[in-house]
Amino acid sequence: MPSITQANSGLVLALVALGVVLWVGGHDAIAGRLSAGQLSAFVFYAVVVAGSVGSISEFLVEETVTGIVAEVLVSIRRAAPLGWLVTIGAGGVLTELWKDTQSLLAPASRNDIETAITKLRIAPILAGYRGKPAGDVTALVDFIEHLQRVVVGTNMVEVELNPVLVTTSAAIAVDALLIEEA
Repeated sequence: MPSITQANSGLVLALVALGVVLWVGGHDAIAGRLSAGQLSAFVFYAVVVAGSVGSISEFLVEETVTGIVAEVLVSIRRAAPLGWLVTIGAGGVLTELWKDTQSLLAPASRNDIETAITKLRIAPILAGYRGKPAGDVTALVDFIEHLQRVVVGTNMVEVELNPVLVTTSAAIAVDALLIEEA
């Protein structure tokens, strides 16, 4: 059981951290590197973290993905009586908004996957629309081919990865739904 000293030290640590956020953030706001709204958001999050510091037992550190060109949906599922179905489409919030998908019977060939990607509404974005950097479509195709090899023929009912972040040099799944047959 935590002692009063341990509880107080956690509170002191949280208050010191909040003070540092205010001190550094205040200087950044005065220097114009941070807007008042951004400082308010940082202070709000610092207060939330300070309030919960005693209950944190684990945390997760993730790499920040940069150079994102597009978010893509990649799904492989069993679709009776057809067999396995690969679905590729606009990912993230665009999935429901655009309903921009292409479906292929698995195992789909590399050429079929590439053709399906070119038929998507997000294809121009992946290609580097209006001078923006192009996404690494080869990495996306490699990713989909590998996912097919891993999923097709298993006891999985569905694997949906949304979004798969397509960057200028990679395709990275950041969220997954896996449904396995019991």
